[in-house]
Amino acid sequence: MNKLKKFSICLFGGIVLISTSSFARTGTVNAPNGLVLRETASKSAKSITTVGDDATVEILEENGEWYKVKYRNYEGYMFSEYVEAEEIIEETPKVEEEPVKENSPIQEENSQVVEQSQENSNGAYLQNVVVNTNIKIYLIPSVTSKVIANAEQNKTITINYEVGDWLNITYEGTTGWIRKYYINTQSQITNNNEDEQSQNTGNNNLNTNNSEEENKTQEQNNSNQQVQNNTTLIENKKGYINVSTSANIRESASTSANIINTLLRNTEVTIIGEEGDFYKIQYIDITGYVSKSLISDKPV
Repeated sequence: MNKLKKFSICLFGGIVLISTSSFARTGTVNAPNGLVLRETASKSAKSITTVGDDATVEILEENGEWYKVKYRNYEGYMFSEYVEAEEIIEETPKVEEEPVKENSPIQEENSQVVEQSQENSNGAYLQNVVVNTNIKIYLIPSVTSKVIANAEQNKTITINYEVGDWLNITYEGTTGWIRKYYINTQSQITNNNEDEQSQNTGNNNLNTNNSEEENKTQEQNNSNQQVQNNTTLIENKKGYINVSTSANIRESASTSANIINTLLRNTEVTIIGEEGDFYKIQYIDITGYVSKSLISDKPV
């Protein structure tokens, strides 16, 4: 009886040893303007530092759409979409098993994605969307899945349907998934019904007299000059930080406003408005204000 117990214990220990594999993960930053390292897994969390493009970090754990990483002497959180993770697996002895005629986990996962897509699809097939930035295309709707292509800035993609915060798209013959927030569906996406309605409206307007046309033109000009929260909206344009060290991004257009981040020399930003002596800018997931004197039209 004792021999049988010892044999069972040894067999169990062997199975545990065989089924365990250790792994270490590193990641490479994929953000041309650098990636912000934050204290917690939140876009509003305090910035620790900015990590440069192609820098290597150690991934400690995953937290939703964030990685907890170690970079030099810093530990904090990075948005996982801009970190290309590598996984190193140490091989362990394998146990030969009889083949099981079942779907593999990958097949089951892809099957579940297709079923979920069919259930959650809203039936609106949207086409001809021009993207205003480079966008990663994923194999499945997850930032940790494989990147199968990159949609380039000012190129056209076709949106097939949406599931939650993701869009299923086709780009140059490749079908995959992108994050929904990259696309302004209200201003960039036009379906067939809207096209027909726009065409009919255009035909009806041919009978409008000159006075009405002038009124509409004046109303449109006034609308374009609206000011929201004392900030004059302007069409998106590029700008570059032109200081020798770094520039502060503030919560409002004031030198006494809270600093929410800093940007290094020649960092590219998108200018979306102006208020007094400040530009309202966007940088990755950050929106704030930078003094006009610290931004130039070209790199310095």
